[in-house]
Amino acid sequence: MAWNEARLESSMAQLQEMHARLCNLRDAVSRLVDPMLVPQSSPEELYNDFARNVNKTQADVQEFTRLIRSDKSKEIFERAAESRAQNSGDIRGWRVTEHEDWLDVRGVDVRAAGAIRTDSNPPPKTSIEGLRAAIEKFKNSHPGIDGSLDESSETIMITLLPPANIHFNIDIQNEASTQSKYLVTCKETSSMHSTIVRHINTIATNHSLEDLLELLGSYTNVKKAPCCQCGRLLDRNAQFPLLRIDKQSKDMKNSDTTRWRPTHPGCV
Repeated sequence: MAWNEARLESSMAQLQEMHARLCNLRDAVSRLVDPMLVPQSSPEELYNDFARNVNKTQADVQEFTRLIRSDKSKEIFERAAESRAQNSGDIRGWRVTEHEDWLDVRGVDVRAAGAIRTDSNPPPKTSIEGLRAAIEKFKNSHPGIDGSLDESSETIMITLLPPANIHFNIDIQNEASTQSKYLVTCKETSSMHSTIVRHINTIATNHSLEDLLELLGSYTNVKKAPCCQCGRLLDRNAQFPLLRIDKQSKDMKNSDTTRWRPTHPGCV
C-alpha cells in the first residue's frame, strides 16, 4: 500500500531523530573522560562527575537503541528496502550536504536569516555617551550578561556567562563623520564560534548598535534553545541552532521590538 505524504513526512522526522542521536553518540567517549582532563578538588568529585557522565551516556545509548528498534523504525527500514528493490535504477546514495532541505517538511517561507531590514544605509555614528547609554540599557535588561566599553579603542566587550561562556568584542569603525560600522570578533576559536561570528558580521551591517547587542545576547541560550523551524536542539549533523532570524513583533505597548530566533543553517 502506498504511503501518503503525512506518513512520509513523519518517517523522515523519525529518521532525523535517529541521525541526530547517533551523531550525539560520536562524542560519548570524549564526554566520559572529560572529568579526568580537568583539575578536580577531590577524588570524590572526580568519581561523581565521571559517574554522572557514565549514566548520561548510558541513557543516550538506551534511548537510541529503543528508537532504532521501535516498530515504527522497522516499518520505515522495510519500506525503504521495498522501494529500493522496486526502483533500484532510480535510487543512488547521497550525502546530507547535497540536500540540506531534506527535512523541510513544514514548508515555511523564511527569508535569509537576519534579512528583515531592507534599507542599505549604515546606522548613524554613535557618540561615547551614546555607547555608554546603550551598554547600560542592555545590561539592565539582561542581568546575566556583562558589558563594558574601552573608550580609547572604542571597543565594546560583551561576556555571556556559562553555559554559553562566549566573549564578544565589538570594534566600532567610524568610516565617515556621521556613520558607524561594527565588526564583531570572539575570544573563542572553535568551529562553532567561528560560524556564529561569521553569521553575525554578515547581518550586522544595517542594524543599530541596540539591535546588535540584542543579537549577541540571544546566544546566551545557544546550547539550550531549539530551532524555531524544526523544533529540535541538534540538527542532522549534531549542530546547535547557530543562526538567528530577525523577526519584528509588537510588545504590550505596541512598540516595535526585535526577537532573534535560533535556527539551524539547513532550516533557513
